[in-house]
Amino acid sequence: MGHRSFLFFVNKDSQEEVDFFSGTNSLLLFEANNSLPLFWLTLIDKQTLENKIKDWEAFERIDYEDHDAIDVWEENNSLEFFITKSQFNKNSTLGLDYIKRLNADYISLYQEFTHVILSNFEDNYELVIDIFQLRGFEENLADFIEPLRQQIESITHQEKNTNYFLFPEDLIVSGTGFLSHFVQEDFSLPNYEKVLRSREISRYEGESNHAVKEIYNRDLLLFFIFIVLLCPLFTYVAYRGYQKEGITMAVLMVLVLNILFYYFSLSGILRQLKAFKDLKKNKQLSVD
Repeated sequence: MGHRSFLFFVNKDSQEEVDFFSGTNSLLLFEANNSLPLFWLTLIDKQTLENKIKDWEAFERIDYEDHDAIDVWEENNSLEFFITKSQFNKNSTLGLDYIKRLNADYISLYQEFTHVILSNFEDNYELVIDIFQLRGFEENLADFIEPLRQQIESITHQEKNTNYFLFPEDLIVSGTGFLSHFVQEDFSLPNYEKVLRSREISRYEGESNHAVKEIYNRDLLLFFIFIVLLCPLFTYVAYRGYQKEGITMAVLMVLVLNILFYYFSLSGILRQLKAFKDLKKNKQLSVD
């Protein structure tokens, strides 16, 4: 399943337990698996991060086997970020400026992302960003915290050269996260859909290329060469059969097999030569 992260609303006026998978007292907007989308981080200001770090540090000091202590801690604290509407408006404005500096091509995608949130932001809602599962990737809490601090610092000061989370190869995983099925029917998001389609095409092509990738094997190359050297012999056999008996089923079978062996061996030789060329190229790059 991996480490999940979620961006959702909770109804702060309700006393019901939150279950965003069923929609109880909540509305799931975006989710991610094994990643932390950069657009989410633009909604967290520096002070909110530092306050949450204190919660995380306190939580990690608790003995995990002391369930009573954990219950007491959870009554007064949380692992998630809670963002008010006024904080969202302020931070998303700053976030948009940061995205403009980072790469203007991402502006429309970021605007669609914030539009989904703002369109659903009721007065009795708070926005929740739950990322603490990703802590499991790091051996200690400090290694989890430091990139967050540096990234939010760069957003605050509009330092476009500092980007730890967004990569152009997958703007869904690293930018917006995946739109929840609870809200995807409510919006027309052409930029999100375009990036999503591009992501699926790239993944399909990557899997296809991986599936047909030829690995250089000297013995296999020699085998293909041996087969292609035998092919003229089968051609001669087919020719002699035609001279003696004319066009018969046996002659046709030998001829068809001969053509297939030619194709099999020659295409194999070409693939192996290409694989050998790629191998030399990769070795050269490694030396450089």
